[in-house]
Amino acid sequence: MRERRKAPRYAFGLTGQLHRPGERVGSKVAVRIISTNGCGVEGGTDPNIGNKCELYFDWHNLHVGAEAEVASRDTTGRMGLRFLSLDREMQGRLKEICDALRERAMAVGLPKQQDAVQPLAGS
Repeated sequence: MRERRKAPRYAFGLTGQLHRPGERVGSKVAVRIISTNGCGVEGGTDPNIGNKCELYFDWHNLHVGAEAEVASRDTTGRMGLRFLSLDREMQGRLKEICDALRERAMAVGLPKQQDAVQPLAGS
């Protein structure tokens, strides 16, 4: 049975910074999967499920900074983040990124991320 999600996910593969609240220096992460509701990252610090964090990355001319909550973790270091309290501007930036990734995937015949890989544990 195919899993139902609120928003489609897309392969991303970009480097970002993951900060714990109040930290000035974050740890480097690879943002592997993204949607308008959250993302999947690898690497960085190991916050526990339910902990809040901040994710920052640049994509083309867009700077994204989002407060998130750790929604899932697995034993290989992958984490699923759920975006929290996004303002209209940040929601628009994430939508623009996902729209561009969807168009690129359609142009080269790639499936959406939700069809291409197994979901992160608990996501």
